[in-house]
Amino acid sequence: MSSDDSDDNDDVQEERRTYDLKRLRHFLLTANAEQLAAKREKQDFYKRELVHEYLRSLADSNPDQLQEVRKRFKTYCNSYEDLMNSNWAACG
Repeated sequence: MSSDDSDDNDDVQEERRTYDLKRLRHFLLTANAEQLAAKREKQDFYKRELVHEYLRSLADSNPDQLQEVRKRFKTYCNSYEDLMNSNWAACG
């Protein structure tokens, strides 16, 4: 093999490595974005369920039920007030 062939082979290998790294980077970025979107979707579902349960407990004659739901709000969020004032930003 001549020096030119060796240089060409090195260039091809370098291009392949660069291409593979770009593909890997793209995969990691999109996979992370998909995971974050799925996590947000799951959190939104739980938040909606908690809000529905809270609204149902307001109409419930059992005050303990309302207190239980409020406890869960505070466990899930920094505070009930944060939840109501921040469009869920403090929750999750």
